[in-house]
Amino acid sequence: MFKKLCLLLLVMTALSCLEAQDATYVQARADGVNVRACHNTDCRVITQVKAGTSMKVLGVSRYERMGNYGENAWLKVEVGARTGFVYGAVVVLDVLTSELVGKKNTPAYVDGSQINVRLCPGLDCPPIFKIPAGDYLNIIGDTKQKEVIDAFGEHAWQAIEYKHRKGYVFGGLLKEAQDRLMITANTAAYTRSPGEDALGQLTKGEEYQILSQTTSSEVRRPLGRNYWYAIDIGRRRPVWVYGGYTSKRDAAVDCQCVDFVKSILEITGPTNNATDWASVLLGQLEVRVGNRPRRLNYQAAVQPKVGDIAVFNRHHPEAHDRYGHIGFVRKIEQRNNRQYVLIEGANQEVSRGDYYTQKGCHNVSEKWYFVSAEVAFFR
Repeated sequence: MFKKLCLLLLVMTALSCLEAQDATYVQARADGVNVRACHNTDCRVITQVKAGTSMKVLGVSRYERMGNYGENAWLKVEVGARTGFVYGAVVVLDVLTSELVGKKNTPAYVDGSQINVRLCPGLDCPPIFKIPAGDYLNIIGDTKQKEVIDAFGEHAWQAIEYKHRKGYVFGGLLKEAQDRLMITANTAAYTRSPGEDALGQLTKGEEYQILSQTTSSEVRRPLGRNYWYAIDIGRRRPVWVYGGYTSKRDAAVDCQCVDFVKSILEITGPTNNATDWASVLLGQLEVRVGNRPRRLNYQAAVQPKVGDIAVFNRHHPEAHDRYGHIGFVRKIEQRNNRQYVLIEGANQEVSRGDYYTQKGCHNVSEKWYFVSAEVAFFR
C-alpha cells in the first residue's frame, strides 16, 4: 500500500507555471510550428518557426489533450527577442547526450502506473508529457543526477525518447526489456531466416525472448525501418520476426543519412540518395508531409550558416562515392585557410562509441567536413 501511495504521489505531481532552473532548449519538429501569445490554440500566433529552430524554455504551463498528440504541456519559450507559448508535442527537448553516462539506447517499458516525463532530471522539474503504463520507450542514457525515493530506492534520472519526444524519467519507474518483445500487430509472420517466406503466424499479445537481432535494419513498407529478431517460440530452432510487428517497432535503428534528414523534416518521398536532395530542397521534386503532397522552398547558398542543410555530391572526398552525403550544419570553423563544418547526421566512418539516438536513428553523430565546391548549403 505504501509503495502504491508513493507512486501515485510521484506521477500525479501538480503542474505549475514555474521557471526552468537551468538553461533548457527545445527544437521545432517541423516547419510552421506556431508560437502563440498565450497557452491556447485560440491565442494569437506571434511567429512561426522552421524545423530545427532552437527555443529557450522559460517555464512550463498547463496540460492540454489535443487529438492524436495525447496530453502535453504548453511551454513558455524565447525565440530571438520574442516570448510566447508552444505546444509540447510539436517540439523536442534538446537532450545533451555528451552529459549522459552509463547505458545508451536501451529498450524499456513503464513498470506500473502512468508516469510523468519531466523537463529536466529531478522531482522539482515540471512534467511535460505522460507515458501510459506498459508502453515501450528508449532509454537514451543515465544522467549524473541520482535520487532516493521511498519504495523505489536510489536510481539515476534517465533521458528517454518516446514517439519522437524526449525528456527525463526517474529510473525506478522503468524496467529494461532488452531481451524480450511482444507481438503488437494482429498477426505477425515468422520465418526461418530474415526476409524468407513465412513459416507461420504469431498472435497479438504473445511475448517472446529475443535471442539475437540482425546487425542492420531493413525498410518494409508501410512499417518503416526495423531490425529482424531471432526469437524462441518452442520449435527446435529459433525463428525470425520483423520488428515492425512487435513492441520493437519504435526502437532506434541504424539509418542512412537521408533517413535522418527525412525524420527531422518529417517528410517522405523520392529522396533515396543524397544527390537527389538539391532538387528536393529547391522544390523541383515533390515530397509528402503525412498524406499531403508538398514542395519544399529552401534557398541555395555558397557560404554555410549554422542550421543549414549541407548536401555533398559524390565527388567530395569524404562523401560516399555513389550516393553523396547530407546532414545539418551545427558549427563552422576556419582552420589553416580552409573552412570546416560540423555535420550532424548519419555520418560515415564514425566510431560506434560516438553514436547517439535522435528521431528514431541510433547511429546519429557529429563529424567535421571541409568545405569545397562539392558541397552546397540550403536554408
